Amino acid sequence: MKPTFRINKQEFAFQDVTLRTYYRLREILAKGESKTAEFEVVECLTNCPQKLLKQLPYSDWLLVWEEANLQIGELTGNTDAIRPIVEFDGVKYGLPAVEDLTIGEFADLDIIITSAKADDKLADIAAVLYRPILKHRGAKITLEPYDTDGFEARKELFMDMPITAIRSANAFFLQSANSLLKNTAHSLLKKEKKRGTSQDVLDSLEELLLQDLGGDSSISLQEQILLSLKEHPSSRYARLSTGLRGRGTKFVNTIWPFRHKQNTK
Repeated sequence: MKPTFRINKQEFAFQDVTLRTYYRLREILAKGESKTAEFEVVECLTNCPQKLLKQLPYSDWLLVWEEANLQIGELTGNTDAIRPIVEFDGVKYGLPAVEDLTIGEFADLDIIITSAKADDKLADIAAVLYRPILKHRGAKITLEPYDTDGFEARKELFMDMPITAIRSANAFFLQSANSLLKNTAHSLLKKEKKRGTSQDVLDSLEELLLQDLGGDSSISLQEQILLSLKEHPSSRYARLSTGLRGRGTKFVNTIWPFRHKQNTK
């Protein structure tokens, strides 16, 4: 159950952070400090209008803002986690085996990640890699063939996919590319040593083996969001703009507006 809060008998819940939400958060925080930034962030995460948020007593607002920070903070965890199968909008999608990736898929991925504003094309990476599952038997899955029409449709659809799944596709590609890069460099290094190639070439290949394209490089934007949020720990703008002093709430005897998920582990 997602954390919720009430304002004037209306209930609002923190939603899953989708790629669309993620981009919106980035836009908000890119504007820098403002009197409405914190309200915009919470509105983005809960769909609660800012004018209603400003009606919260200050003590309750602090709790809402704390939950917003927790929700964003979760984006930085398990950055290398890969989910071979995800379900979205009633359809199951799977990642291909690395050895099954075609030259067409690699070519399109190369165009995406080397293009201008590649950070704005996370849905494109996911749309190349995650494809509808046609058959699933044990560990063996058969995916829909990769084609342009399917890619374009998924690219738009995946804007509303949870960011965890989008990040999974990104991590899968980075780790796959890293593995292929090192395997190729290792093979070339062995061949060039036998040929008596110059030491400069051998040094370049050995340096290539040390390169790491792991998943950590895929979370720079999430880290920026988290750091930006931490610049507002005191909710100082909220205090000035709401005009509310807050209640002297006794939290031990009061049911505050959030209902947290139960830990079932």
